[in-house]
Amino acid sequence: MIKTDEMNKWLTLASIFAPMVLANVKGAEKFAPAIPAVTNAIMEAQQIPGATNEEKKAHVMSITSSFVTAFNAAGKTQLDPVAVAEAASGGVDTTIKVIKAIDATHIPTTRAA
Repeated sequence: MIKTDEMNKWLTLASIFAPMVLANVKGAEKFAPAIPAVTNAIMEAQQIPGATNEEKKAHVMSITSSFVTAFNAAGKTQLDPVAVAEAASGGVDTTIKVIKAIDATHIPTTRAA
């Protein structure tokens, strides 16, 4: 389980970088309205105690699918569920890679005693 300070840092990085990454992956134009929901789902999934990476990804994809269903039921614009799932899946993977890369290069600060 991730410690609170580490979790807060991870969530901050996700809130900053997920929307940017998701908006720029291949097929992003097919799921642009879902980007805020996918971003929130990524952050939510990271906080599931004991969940594997696969379980977290499944959680994100489930929320994404639910968003598409609700979006399509509510409006004139229709999102293609398959295209959204493909773009979102790649976007989630890329987002996690970006966050891990940034986290790996972070120099921890020391607190004065």
